[in-house]
Amino acid sequence: MFTAALSVFCSAHSFAATNDLAALQQPVNEPEWLLKQPSQSFAIQIVTLSSAQQLQDLVDMQLLKGFARFRYKSGGKLRYVLTFGSYSSAVEADKASQLLVEKLQGFSAPPVLWIRQLQPIQKSIRTTLQY
Repeated sequence: MFTAALSVFCSAHSFAATNDLAALQQPVNEPEWLLKQPSQSFAIQIVTLSSAQQLQDLVDMQLLKGFARFRYKSGGKLRYVLTFGSYSSAVEADKASQLLVEKLQGFSAPPVLWIRQLQPIQKSIRTTLQY
C-alpha cells in the first residue's frame, strides 16, 4: 500500500535531474531525540509497522516535519513506531493530534492517534537495540 502510494507521489512531483529516491526521504528524528525529551512530556503515536522501510515510505508521503521513530521487540519480532512532536501536557498533545490527523497522508482511513507519555517510550527505547 505504501509503496504504490509512494510511486504515485513521486510521479506527481518533479524533482532534481538525478531523480534520486534518497533526495525524497524526509528527515525523521532518531530514538536519541526522544530520549533527550523530558520524560513527563507527551508525544503523538501515529502508527506501528512491521518494517523500517514501510515507516520511511509513510514518512516520505508527508508534507510535515517533526516525526520521530523508534523500534521495540514484541513476540520476538521488531516493531517500528512513528511518533510526532513533544508536548508538555496531554491536553496540548491532544489538540495537536486533532490538527495532525487532518494533515496526514497515505492512509486509506484516518488513523487513530495515541497520546503517550514519553517515559514508557524512553524505557522501550532503552531496552531494545536501535538502528
